[in-house]
Amino acid sequence: MSDEILNKSESIIRQAARKFLDKIDGYDFEDLMQIGRVLVWQLINEKNISNDNFESFSGYLYKALIYCYNNDYNKSKAKKRIRLSETTSLDKVIGFDDNRSLHEVIPAKDDEGDITRETLDSIKNAAIKGRDPKVIKGVVYCLVDFLAISPEKVPTKINYHTFVSYGLQYYLWIFFNNSPYRALRFAFPNLNPTDMKKVPNGYWNGKVGKRRAIAILEKSLIESGYEKTDYPLIVNERFIESLGLSTPHQKHFYSSPYAFLDAAFPKIFKPWEMPHTPNGYFGKNENLAK
Repeated sequence: MSDEILNKSESIIRQAARKFLDKIDGYDFEDLMQIGRVLVWQLINEKNISNDNFESFSGYLYKALIYCYNNDYNKSKAKKRIRLSETTSLDKVIGFDDNRSLHEVIPAKDDEGDITRETLDSIKNAAIKGRDPKVIKGVVYCLVDFLAISPEKVPTKINYHTFVSYGLQYYLWIFFNNSPYRALRFAFPNLNPTDMKKVPNGYWNGKVGKRRAIAILEKSLIESGYEKTDYPLIVNERFIESLGLSTPHQKHFYSSPYAFLDAAFPKIFKPWEMPHTPNGYFGKNENLAK
């Protein structure tokens, strides 16, 4: 399934899910999107839908989604689904055609075998079929174990291409809308976006993204151990890059270290205290006089 098909499918799923938002007990919008992605993934495989014939199937997919949501709507008063954020027992069976518990499927550290591709595929399929939160987390734990990565290195060693390379593209799309950060954070709640080698798409966008960047720069300088009077000498392109702030530096401050520093500590420092004044600063007569 290509990224183009995933993007087209996402639009149809979102359109159908919105019609049932706040109508089905126990379902939030992300729940509806997950249900829709599972259904569309199954239909695309069953009907051999491709880029070439996708448009002719778009109406069919939409109607199938509406029918699926209607079924859940009719059942909602009798049965409430467990939300993604809630936990279940590791001893609970995976479900469907697999009566094993997660404990039985994932070998312990002192067991004979390690995690294999077969184990990873088994947990992935169980997650897609049952959407049990523990099993969804189990996929990430299995991937980390399979790659023999220590927990502290997870955010820098696992990315979107890692999930795709190990057959987890549909899993990532269904549950986390193609976001490796959301997948990793679901399994490791203490993970921060800036721990990742590449922050989530759009993380630095808008006023919120700008405030995030300013807060990181301010915190980093305060914790650096340097005197505040030395901050202008520290904040340069290399320092900003070392904090992973090159993108907001370019996006919000036009690659001006002084503008970035001034945003973090307003009206405290002067442009000429920097190793290099902002481009063109002394081209203005009033600044030249200063």
